[in-house]
Amino acid sequence: MAPNKTQLINDLLELCRADIEKRYGEQALDIHNAKLTFEKNRCVRTLFPKSSCRRCVDACREKAIFLNNESIGLEDSKCTACGACISSCPTEAFGFAKHPLYSALFQLKKLMEENQEHQSTDLSAFFACSKVLQAKERVSIGCLGGMSPALFVLAQLTTDAKLIVYCGNCRNCESNNEGDPAKSMAQKISRLSDILKIQPNIEIVETASEALENLKRRKIFRKISNELLEKSEIASLKGNAPKIEKVFPMLDREMFIDCIKLIRKKKPEYEIPEKIFPLPVVHKNTCTGCNICVLLCPSGCLTSREKDGQFKLLADPLRCVDCKRCVEACPEQNLGMRKISGLSKILADDVQILLTEVQKPLEEDAPAFGARTREIFNI
Repeated sequence: MAPNKTQLINDLLELCRADIEKRYGEQALDIHNAKLTFEKNRCVRTLFPKSSCRRCVDACREKAIFLNNESIGLEDSKCTACGACISSCPTEAFGFAKHPLYSALFQLKKLMEENQEHQSTDLSAFFACSKVLQAKERVSIGCLGGMSPALFVLAQLTTDAKLIVYCGNCRNCESNNEGDPAKSMAQKISRLSDILKIQPNIEIVETASEALENLKRRKIFRKISNELLEKSEIASLKGNAPKIEKVFPMLDREMFIDCIKLIRKKKPEYEIPEKIFPLPVVHKNTCTGCNICVLLCPSGCLTSREKDGQFKLLADPLRCVDCKRCVEACPEQNLGMRKISGLSKILADDVQILLTEVQKPLEEDAPAFGARTREIFNI
């Protein structure tokens, strides 16, 4: 059945709301002064200490994020809540407790309803960084450094409108970590549009703001700012991480999939010939069916089936986020990563690709399996 634009946004809102309530509590749905948070149950490094993942560490130019005894640490006084760690983390372990994405989706839904009510044909949709004056009258978002390009592409596809994103002077902003979020976002949107084979109608405009006048001076005092310390506090690192399901909603990937659905609604035979979709691959026929890769998969990409002693390992190509948990945790070092193109059969709903099918041993050597598991999880 062809997707309904309003229903897609409603589904994303529901996923977003549920994720926020589980991770930060319902009060976090009030979107003001976004607070950086970290969910250790999502983190590749936390769950699997032997992982080589350090994407958030490398992305943080302020060096506020670091490895501490093979786990993630943060120096509050250095954090500017720029969002670079959010956009770099494959499992979305970092996020804003007071979630700009939820606010943006909610306001996007209102914009769609208003456009439908007035039956507008010459439309423009406006987004704005919370630090500029235009934010009071537009769809307010967080720092561009922590936003997904899929949000803006989805907004264009759902509204059929020209999209204008207002942001402040990113290079002089207190949240800046010596990068240029506006330029970087423009490049990401262009790249995603090329992949999806659509013509982007999105403009990013840097504009002046009253608040920007004093940003350089305020930046000097950020190390002793109680407001900033509160903004960058990571509750989960203090042992307050909630217990949640094994499979987490990956909102960036959900928005990307919805973009594909909307395009395929107009072009049923739509394909993405470029090899962009990551997917695990079984290199050699030594899979023992231990199921550890399935247990570790955070996005629901990997599943398994067992019947009459036969073990099947399956993968959903639209769910893989390239976190490499499965590759690094495989006891037989049997898994690797590849990229596949988005052919029509791949883009269809509920596609499961068979990675391997093996005959499981009738009895598992319990001591050997236990030793292998302890080694993998460093326990």
